[in-house]
Amino acid sequence: VPTHFFKVILALPSRSAQSTLTLSPSPTKTDPTNQALVPASSWGGPEKPIALGAFVLPNQVIDEGIDLKSFEVPMEVVERFSGLQFFQRLPRSSGKHVKPLCSTAKCQLPPPFQSKDKKIKEIK
Repeated sequence: VPTHFFKVILALPSRSAQSTLTLSPSPTKTDPTNQALVPASSWGGPEKPIALGAFVLPNQVIDEGIDLKSFEVPMEVVERFSGLQFFQRLPRSSGKHVKPLCSTAKCQLPPPFQSKDKKIKEIK
């Protein structure tokens, strides 16, 4: 049984943002000759950044008082240990096009899961 698991989250600024990704003149980390995909503003205003986050969590019950940000790790850590590469055509450094997930959204653990069996026992 694994002792830990990872989650990688990519949050686009809006539902239609996927259709407004465009090629940037800057190279990607994995391929310096390739162009990065970045959000483009379809209405002429400033584009909103993509939010990107990676987390490594223990494979056990996590106290609901623990901040999810304490499990946040650089994307490269998850890639190195998993042998996978995520979002290769996105720029990785925080900046104009990509922001850390927890700086753009509320990063918190969901409420504890309660099984149906437990609810049934409580009713009896």
